[in-house]
Amino acid sequence: MNEGKKVINKRRIDSMKLKLWLPDTIVFGDGNLTKAWFYTNSEGCVCRTDNFTARHIVAKLGNWGATEELVAVSKKPYIEKRNMTGNVVSLVSTRDLGQLAYQLINNGGRTQVLQKFVKSCGPKAFICRTHWIDGEDTKDQVIPRNKGKKKYYDYDDGGNHYVEKDCFTNKAPNCFIVTNKVSFYDRDKMLRNGKKISENELYTTCAKKMNSCNIIQTYSGIYLQKTLKYVKNLIKYLKVNAGIEFSEIVCDFVKDEAGTWWLINVKSFIIK
Repeated sequence: MNEGKKVINKRRIDSMKLKLWLPDTIVFGDGNLTKAWFYTNSEGCVCRTDNFTARHIVAKLGNWGATEELVAVSKKPYIEKRNMTGNVVSLVSTRDLGQLAYQLINNGGRTQVLQKFVKSCGPKAFICRTHWIDGEDTKDQVIPRNKGKKKYYDYDDGGNHYVEKDCFTNKAPNCFIVTNKVSFYDRDKMLRNGKKISENELYTTCAKKMNSCNIIQTYSGIYLQKTLKYVKNLIKYLKVNAGIEFSEIVCDFVKDEAGTWWLINVKSFIIK
């Protein structure tokens, strides 16, 4: 009988945990939140700690064996016409991390995020921008629209090649695969030709910059399958623990060289 209660209690505790892969994400000056460090533990659950110093940040994120290596991403609010419309992103090496960490710990309430840099797998930087819509998250609810007339291109089931598929209603869950046109290996060649390219342009994606990315929208396939489950975990967690319900939410993911999908950003959402 006691064993049965322990199993039930463990299930209840597990249901209250947020299960997704989040790179070390340190938030400063967000409302009443002075500083907080969010990370995923070995069990795949998101945890938080508020007890840390600049020295802890450098020890965890830095790599003193290669001080020029990019190890973190700094994110500041981008303000346009008095509204926050996105982030100003800059990459940080171990060499600069110590000074930045000290400044953030003593930043006097300015909103900023420092996140572990996740280099995407493959030759080019990319993100998977997954869009969940309430009430339209099963295959049975995905209704073909103009079948045989409109087409889109998606990865096959193995995730290796693009294939032509029928277009579905825009109320279905979907994702945008945003891929840089410049590869990680193009920088030296461009420099030799007199063209400058920044680290941000090489290692991060910016869909707003004209002709910098290829963008493909898909309503099915392995990218959506792998990331949508984490979006649903986030939605369920916030509903149960914070009473927040979404009608739509958009999340950005990066796949690393080990094949892990990391949530790096919540791009936008609509609350019911």
